[in-house]
Amino acid sequence: MNTRVDSAFTVQWLSRQLKKPTLEHLKAAKSLFSYYNRTKMLSICYSRNKNPYPIGFADSDFAGDKKDSKSTYGYIIQLAGGPISWKSKKSSTIALSTLEAEYKAITEGIREIQWLTGLFSEISRPLNSATILYSDNKGAISTAKDPTLHSRTKHTLLHYNYTRELVKKGVVKIDYLEGDQMVADGLTKPLPIEKFNKFIKFLGLEIY
Repeated sequence: MNTRVDSAFTVQWLSRQLKKPTLEHLKAAKSLFSYYNRTKMLSICYSRNKNPYPIGFADSDFAGDKKDSKSTYGYIIQLAGGPISWKSKKSSTIALSTLEAEYKAITEGIREIQWLTGLFSEISRPLNSATILYSDNKGAISTAKDPTLHSRTKHTLLHYNYTRELVKKGVVKIDYLEGDQMVADGLTKPLPIEKFNKFIKFLGLEIY
């Protein structure tokens, strides 16, 4: 989870099965080890010629776990062309809409950005402008920016107010990004091979 962002989703999915693993899970674990063996030279590469400021991406599936209908969210923060922070996690509560699931991902991404903002200040590299966080859900973006609290978001009041406050303070700016360009997509669900290879490119991973 801490060194291989490309397999973060698979690792956390397998971790859910530790209580009652089946043959299916064993096969998936063997496939993961085989993937590691084939890609052991794949590395995170940073470049001083690429963006020197953090950029975030947040995404979520909706009710992806068929057993309990809970969603999996993920975020990635990139700097200088490579990821410096990421997370793939199954939500502890059931989202009642796609908007709610995506909003959870945005909130978690903003929490990480707030922590990184403090870290950059401590090392005398303060961020002088808002960190951009991309989402592919226009409804969640509008909710974060709209000062009016709609009835559909009342059950997520704390997440709503926290996110809106940091947007108003200029700590983070939430922008829209098309779904097929969403870097964090690979942290929320298994991807077909073509999309997974695109995910690797988005992450800035290279053979080194």
